[in-house]
Amino acid sequence: MYFQKSFPEISPRAFIHPADQAALSVLRSVKGFDLFLRKTVGGFGERRIRLIYLSNSIRVGPNQNPALHRLLEETCQILDLRELPELYITTEPTMNAWAIGMDKPFIVLSHSLTQSLEPEEIKCVLAHEVGHILAGHSLYKTMLLVLLSLASRAVSLPVSVLSLPLLIALKEWDRKSELSSDRAGLLVTQDLRTSQRVLMKISGAGSIQDFSIEAFEQQAREVEENKSLIDHVFKLLNSLWISHPFPVQRVLELRQFAESPEYAKILSGDYPKRTDEDLNSLQQDLKKGMEHYADSASDFAELARDFGQKSQEFLSGVFKDIESRIKNTRKD
Repeated sequence: MYFQKSFPEISPRAFIHPADQAALSVLRSVKGFDLFLRKTVGGFGERRIRLIYLSNSIRVGPNQNPALHRLLEETCQILDLRELPELYITTEPTMNAWAIGMDKPFIVLSHSLTQSLEPEEIKCVLAHEVGHILAGHSLYKTMLLVLLSLASRAVSLPVSVLSLPLLIALKEWDRKSELSSDRAGLLVTQDLRTSQRVLMKISGAGSIQDFSIEAFEQQAREVEENKSLIDHVFKLLNSLWISHPFPVQRVLELRQFAESPEYAKILSGDYPKRTDEDLNSLQQDLKKGMEHYADSASDFAELARDFGQKSQEFLSGVFKDIESRIKNTRKD
């Protein structure tokens, strides 16, 4: 193992993908979005979410899988996340990982992932999730989790009035956020092939011995050559709630970032720092993101505006339903 550079005070602006920046900016600008966020996620309760994993998973620590705990410590040191997030291992059969929570986000890894990846590959996954935490993604991912849970139940509250446009908009952003966190993973491993191996294994390679990264990249380039067709496939799959961009797209995006001047500057120590944040730099990021996202921004913005209107209707319905229940209870 070689020595990996650390990035003190690194700002998430250093690795945020332009499409992620644009999509999240659209969401945050929607009238009523913040109110709905507080009502939905706040009402569900971060404590309840954490309790689910505390009761039904293995919490990693110095005395519980210490090797994995050290990988998390090393990852957080490289990206300068000073408060170590809780880490849980769950029995989900698929290779998966996620970061959720609001005030104190935590990370969850599936058992199958920990058994299928080498230590440096697991570190790449941990860095991906730490990237989500640093970028503030975990709050919105928690909101998405709550909404998907509500939408899957036969509840009396009028969730269906609002869920479709909001869920589509959130899922669109969710996919873009993965591109940002892939970059965070590369910043920690500082080895493109490690990040590519992770994507190949998640895609079905299992043991990497019989598979070729070069062939997988060629597969990715073939997809890129049919970009107009794949864009239509993406729109179709929106209705199926896919959670991540296609792995071949992520492979190409990672190579582009690894070969970019921005990546080289970060490795040399020249990167945006949290202490240097200012309004002008954030506005420049937004402009850059919107330019990158121009092709689909109008569709996304239309969904967002639809959400802004329907969120008001939804909240009104929620409060009327609660008021009605209280009145009926008093009569009884």
